[in-house]
Amino acid sequence: MISNFRTGKVPVLTYHSQNIAGNDYASNNRYALASDLQSIADAGMRVLALSDLIDWVTGKRPALFARNAVVLTCDDAPKFDFDNVPYRDYGLQESFRSIVQRHKAHITCFAIASPEARARIGADALDDAELMTDAWWAEADHSDWASIENHGWDHCHPAVGGPGSFFGVADYETCRQQVQIAADSIARVTGRRPALFAYPFGESSDYLRDTYLPDFTAEHGMRAAVSTDPEYAERDGNRWNIPRFICGRDWSSPDEFRTILLAAKRSW
Repeated sequence: MISNFRTGKVPVLTYHSQNIAGNDYASNNRYALASDLQSIADAGMRVLALSDLIDWVTGKRPALFARNAVVLTCDDAPKFDFDNVPYRDYGLQESFRSIVQRHKAHITCFAIASPEARARIGADALDDAELMTDAWWAEADHSDWASIENHGWDHCHPAVGGPGSFFGVADYETCRQQVQIAADSIARVTGRRPALFAYPFGESSDYLRDTYLPDFTAEHGMRAAVSTDPEYAERDGNRWNIPRFICGRDWSSPDEFRTILLAAKRSW
């Protein structure tokens, strides 16, 4: 008999639809996502929305609610998340939307709020500012396959003159810009205020993580934040530092992915 007091571990997975350097598992996150969703099904596991996982982490769901669950997230919210787009010499790229819908799953998309920052990042990193459009956000956020959440104002990205690090977001006004003002901007596009935050680069200062986010929730409205520490989410964990595994960094083959799944399943 399974004890009602025992809880296991949940892998929160992160993909980047703009990670395209070929057309196979190791070089293209959409091939990995499609394969991984099949591996999840084959393992008898299921996809849980990140918002529901946060309910479990914070004790709002029963202890066994997240048993054998996996959570999908993706960062930056480029157009590749939503539309089939031809890209460079790699041909037409299937959208994350198509892949997730085919598997009747859900993915949380963390979006960069500033239109100017997105345009410059798109032009600099993807050779096309339009690949960072927000035109699809509202439709996605009102769907059953995705939600649009908060990835900061400008990602502190070098393309916008940023330091390429989020550790410097360490005082009230800078945190307010990157979290609260970003959430306000995203809400104007989607019609719903985001409640989850993903640290750009997976980085957080002590002040942002331990003071601003927990102490100013009435202002910024966030319920939780995710990092990129390669660990499993656990019940009663720090909701301001939920860990995530990154495709390509923490696994790059179906066998490596199944190892992550198996360890989670055995923990229950």
